[in-house]
Amino acid sequence: MIDDTAATANSVNIDPFQFQPGEAAEVGKAIATALNAARSLTPAAEPPPVIDLSGDWSVRVQFLHGERLHKLRLQQQGNQLTGSQESDQFAGKVVGKLAAQTVRLEFEARHEGSAIAYRFEGKVDADRMAGEVVLGSATDNHRGPVNLSQFGKGQWQAQRAG
Repeated sequence: MIDDTAATANSVNIDPFQFQPGEAAEVGKAIATALNAARSLTPAAEPPPVIDLSGDWSVRVQFLHGERLHKLRLQQQGNQLTGSQESDQFAGKVVGKLAAQTVRLEFEARHEGSAIAYRFEGKVDADRMAGEVVLGSATDNHRGPVNLSQFGKGQWQAQRAG
């Protein structure tokens, strides 16, 4: 079993509690095979951005029940995005990427000892963005991909402010 609670962007933990004698060696071989195969993969070249997203944005996130408005301030250098976000209860840093007309943004906000996580993906068109957002929460010690998506998905739209 892959241990999601201890996974990071660069690691996973294998929890061997269900292994039978001899199975650990087989799992180790399968992992080594997968990692060796990945060595020969060449990342696809990212297309250049088609727009500069620097500036202020008004973002509406729609959940299953309700919505939240966020204000984003983005800075763009090449295809890298950084900035900040704020809403009624949350504020924090924003990071992301823009490749051609596809934008990916992530931000987290601290709330009652946990991190509330938003992971956006969508399309850019002039002064608008829209797409799907994955919602989750994590503690400082349990940040795996399942934890960061356990609240499901929603939709989002953004419009350049001003």
